[in-house]
Formats: sequence, structure tokens, C-alpha cells
Amino acid sequence: MNVAVRRTDRRETIRVADTDDSRRSGRVWPTNIVVFVVIFALAALGVYLRLWSIGNNAINSDQAVVGLAARDILHGHFTTFYWGQNYGGVEPYAVALGFLVFGTHAWVVNATAALLSAVAALLVWRLGVLVSGNTVVAALAAAITWIWPESDVWNSTREYGFRGVVLVCGLVVLIAAVRILQSRDTRWTWLVFGAGLGLGCWASPEIVYFALPSVIAVAIALFGRSRSRIPLHATSRLSLRPSSRAPTTVEERRSVTGDVCTAFAGAVLFALPWIITNLRSGFASLSEATAGDLPGNTYLHRLRIFFVDSLPMSFGARTPASGAWLGGRDVGLVITVLVSIVVVTGVVTAAAKLPASRLLVGYVVAYPFIYAAMIPTEYWRDGRYAVFFAPVLVPLVVAGVDRFVRDLARRRHLFIADSSRRWTRVVVAALAAAALSVATVEAFTSSSPLTSTAFDLTPTTNPVGTAVVTSLSRDQIEKAYADYWVAYSLDMIGDEKVTVSPVDSVRNRSLARKVDESHDPAWLFVGPTSADRASDISQFTNPGMEPFGLTPVGFTNLLRRSGIRYRVVQAATMTAVVPARLVTPASILRDLQ
Repeated sequence: MNVAVRRTDRRETIRVADTDDSRRSGRVWPTNIVVFVVIFALAALGVYLRLWSIGNNAINSDQAVVGLAARDILHGHFTTFYWGQNYGGVEPYAVALGFLVFGTHAWVVNATAALLSAVAALLVWRLGVLVSGNTVVAALAAAITWIWPESDVWNSTREYGFRGVVLVCGLVVLIAAVRILQSRDTRWTWLVFGAGLGLGCWASPEIVYFALPSVIAVAIALFGRSRSRIPLHATSRLSLRPSSRAPTTVEERRSVTGDVCTAFAGAVLFALPWIITNLRSGFASLSEATAGDLPGNTYLHRLRIFFVDSLPMSFGARTPASGAWLGGRDVGLVITVLVSIVVVTGVVTAAAKLPASRLLVGYVVAYPFIYAAMIPTEYWRDGRYAVFFAPVLVPLVVAGVDRFVRDLARRRHLFIADSSRRWTRVVVAALAAAALSVATVEAFTSSSPLTSTAFDLTPTTNPVGTAVVTSLSRDQIEKAYADYWVAYSLDMIGDEKVTVSPVDSVRNRSLARKVDESHDPAWLFVGPTSADRASDISQFTNPGMEPFGLTPVGFTNLLRRSGIRYRVVQAATMTAVVPARLVTPASILRDLQ
């Protein structure tokens, strides 16, 4: 084995070049092939699970709102935020691009979220390369984040308007920050750093998970370098210690002020829609993000929820949607303990042995406390508020564990030959990948029974909603009122064949006006049979779907008391009551009081 010695700042840095006979002879390739097979298998499993989930799960109204906003964008009606909110944006534009390519289909909405998760996996690979310096280790980390934890995979097929973009922007910010800390940056790096912060800010306040540790770390590095009066770019690429030589190139003479201004300009440019909208609304986004604690939902309560509930879910020990322990409470606790041991080993080793990983260590340590600062994180059962944890934790832990195993392998009493070392690492990686794959499939079948191994990206993805729309169109019903969970879902599935407005929780006034100004809009109710109700719940994903809690009988009684004639139409699994004249939600509320 050859040993190369490089002097930097009067110190010796030992770089070990593994050029033994086995590597020269090519006998290392069998182990690499096995690792690549494992990575390919994980990637294929992740693709299959996402396609199955998109093709077998109906779109709900929260997801449909993103699709409707994207459809409006294609019609020239641009939007900054998720309808009805002062935050959550950017992603409808990605969905609109998907509509341009594939057509305005409901399945494209959730497929966009899955595509963004694929982009995030590629960024995890890049982040892993920077941290570990090994492309194979980084690829394994990316493959793991692609299929684990189960809650992240589950959420990656549900489009809620902003988290996919936030994850992509956040990883871009971390990558740029690591390059800056390693003094491997250019002016473009700073522009990307600022652009990620700006676009992430527009997408959601949750960019703070990435922004806070990254900005603090970069600021500390800049302050330290300015105190030493050594230019930012006069540092060695192989060491974080400043070089004693004077800057001689144009790149090295570049000013820190110019870099910071470049980042600031990028942030402002990409956050411009957020800035303009908030200037008009008196910065409503800030007031919404800084609302105080609710009774019982305190900071300490949410911090406890993270460690007791969200962390086990991020470790794959709890299933999404239900929050149930995987394999039961005892098995779930064992999984949590085992994963915790691996995580602690990887994080501690990375912090001690891999300087490039220390920003990620700070991110992981800060995450629970930032999580607890956000009021909505009390709701943990689907894991949506913890989706930014594992994509940073996994490359950190994989790099740390790989270093830990390699350090152990150098002890001669543990392994006799280099080939034994390599094959041991490969076997460990394969077994870990198999365990994660089994856990992910088990969690998916627990959350959404895998009744069919096939997937179909057609209107039959939403068979109940499609049948309702077809029936309404056949009876020439083009406008209707319904419960929130029914209305926007039918709007998206119907693709402008019908226009349905919720009786409350109205997110778009334009759609509501179309119904309010019609002559005789119908009112949609669940039923009439229990089988119909079960089908509606599977389509609209919410048990309570009656407008104002009324049944068709209760609604028609109100109409009779007011002397309003009506007709009743069976619209597939739903009942449509069509008054002879316009009956608005406001008038029904008055009658109910």
C-alpha cells in the first residue's frame, strides 16, 4: 500500500491511497457490482412503491387545490401561495409544468411530488459525496432515502403544495453551505446559496430547518476569516486551515462582501413573489408564522411529541397515517433502539472524523428544537412535519458508519485480508438494505393494503369521483355545492366538466362565484347506502362529508319549509338534491340558526 504525504501549513496530512495488488488486479470489482445491485434494487423498489401509491390512492381536496391552482396558472391566473393561506407556494408551478407535458390529469398532481422526491434523492447523493468523499457510499445513502423511512415515501406521493420544493431548496442550500465551508466555492455557489434560501422562503417557512444552521455556520466561518484578515478563498482545498500565502489569483482576491451581496441578490430575486405579496398584505405571512401557542399545544409539548412520536416514525418504527407501531409496540420499540444505536454511532463518528459533516451534525441536533417551535407540528401521525429530517440524517449516518466500519477493519485481529473487509461491508450494506425494504413494504401494506400489485395512471385512479362526475354530467348538472372534502376533489377530477364549491372553507372565490351565480346549483350528499358511504370515504378520504352535517332528508325538509321545490338525482355513490332556484350556503345557515 502506497502512502502519499502532503505538507500544508507546516503540518503533514497523510493521505492513504489504496493501491494494493488486489485493487490493481481488478478483484475489487465484484464487491462494487454487489453494491450497485443493492442500489439498483432499492431504486427500483422506490419507483414501484410510488407508482403503486399514485395509481391506487384517490386524490383528496387538499391535494386537488394544488392541481386547481396549477390549472389556473395555465389559464394565466398566477398565484403566490396555496389557496386560502399566506404561505405555501412554488409547487403549483411544477404541477402546471406536468400538466403541459402529460395533460390535466389528477394523477399528475401527486406524481409531481414523487418527481420532486427523486430530485431530492439526487441532491442527497451530491451531499453525501461532499461529506464522505466516496461516490458509492453517497449513492447508497441516496438509495436509502429513496425508500426509507416509510413515512417519507408515503408523503412523497401526496402533493400538498410546497414540501417537495422546500426539501429540494433546503438540500441545495446545505450543499452550497458545505462547499463554502470547505472553501470550494465560486461566485455561482453564493448565488445558488441565496437562490435556494429565497425560493425556499417563498415555498414555506419550513425552509428555516435548512436556513438557520446553514446561515449561522457560514456567518461564523466568514467572521473567523475576516478576523484573521485572510481572504475567504485563500484557503487550502484539502484543509479548512487558512493558507499563509497571499492571494495571487483573481478568484482568491474576490471580496467577501461581493459574495454576500451575490447571495443576498439571489435570495431577493427568487423570493420576489413572496416579498411583493406580503408588501400588499402587510406581511401576513410573518404574522401567520409567528402565531402564539394554543392551549395545551406548548413548545415543550411539541418537543416531547418529536422524541416520542415523530422520531420513531422517522426511524421507520411507526407506520404513516395511523401512527401504529410497525409489528406492534414491542417490535417497534426494538426497531427504534436498534436504529438509534446506528444513528448515534454514525453521527458521533462523522463529527469526529469527517470535518465536512459538521454542518449536517448541527442540522440534526437543531432539528427537534426548530420542530417544536412550529405550532402545527403537534399533528404527527402522517409524518409530514418530519420529512426534512431523514434526508439529511441518512447521508450523515451512512458516511459515519462507513468510516466506523473501515476503522474497525484496519485492526488486524478483526479481519485478515482486504477482501474480507470489503465483503463484510458489502454484506452489512445488503442486509441493511433488505431490512429497510421489508420494513417499507410492510408499512405500506399496513397504511394502504396492497390489494393489487398493478398500478394504473388513468381516470380509474379516482373511480368513485369519476363516476360521480359522469353521472352529474349525464343529468346536466354543471354547478353544485358540497362539503370541502368533496368539492375540490370533484373539481380536479371533473376537469371543468362540473364546478363544485365547498359550503365552507372556501379557498377560491372565483370558483365559488361561478356556483353562486348559477340558476339552480345542486347540493351533494353522501349515500344513500352504507356501501356508497364506504366508497365515498375511500375516494374523499374523510368520514364527515355532509354539507353542514345535513343529510338529504334534513336538507329537503328545510327546502319544504321554505316552499322551494326540488328534485333528487342519484349521482353514482352520491345523492344530488337540485332546488328549483338558487339556494346558497348563507341561506341554509340562517335556516339552521
